[in-house]
Amino acid sequence: MLIVSRKLGWRILPYLLVLIPGFMAAGWLLTAFQASGMVWFSTLVLVVHVAAAGRGATTLTYGWIIGLFMVCILARPWPEVWPADIPSNRAKLWASILLGLWFATVWLISLLATGSDKLDEQAWGGKIRMASLGGLCWLSMGLGSWLYQTDNISY
Repeated sequence: MLIVSRKLGWRILPYLLVLIPGFMAAGWLLTAFQASGMVWFSTLVLVVHVAAAGRGATTLTYGWIIGLFMVCILARPWPEVWPADIPSNRAKLWASILLGLWFATVWLISLLATGSDKLDEQAWGGKIRMASLGGLCWLSMGLGSWLYQTDNISY
């Protein structure tokens, strides 16, 4: 039986208060940038891997993040809800937005890995961390995607 101490609850709560809206924003952005199903699947698999393995899994995930942003730089996909002229006419703003998104993404993955390590210190197994943190991130990303889609429905 898994027993969660009160001390752990106070330690993990700040992580959860940032992870949930952070991964909701990630899901919203993946949908806004019209990411393919393969990008979604790979991202979700890596998020679950970080949730299960902690800081030891961040190198692979950081490589994936760099690859995604390289594609964004080369292909210049742009969400329809933002002004369309930003990538072509406002290069400094476009670069600043991408850099900010990159920093936020790296920080969010680092936070997920740290939260996983905190749970590991409390003797939570890898499968339990994968199911709880990974599931929470999946649900949050799905909710973010759903929010984008319901906001942009044509009536």
